[in-house]
Amino acid sequence: MYERDTATGSSNDRRTWHVFAFSAQNGEWVEFQDGGNKRFIEGARVTVRYDPADPKRTATLAGSSRGVLAEGAVGLALMGLVLVMFLTDFPENLFS
Repeated sequence: MYERDTATGSSNDRRTWHVFAFSAQNGEWVEFQDGGNKRFIEGARVTVRYDPADPKRTATLAGSSRGVLAEGAVGLALMGLVLVMFLTDFPENLFS
């Protein structure tokens, strides 16, 4: 991981890049950078997607579809709970 100041004007922004490395199916060693918002510890296992015909140019960090689905399901459930509470006058029913 490395960081660089990207301050412009009055902002004090820092940009962080993570460096990932893996061995492709053909045995070629590949390193690539990703500047996402996620925090990783050194040595963390990640899922990588790449074109086997050109892994050095196409390697990218794969998003977790399972994580996205779980976050969406939790958000939807919470919104549904709030809607049910609103439609049933939950606070008045609780104390009557």
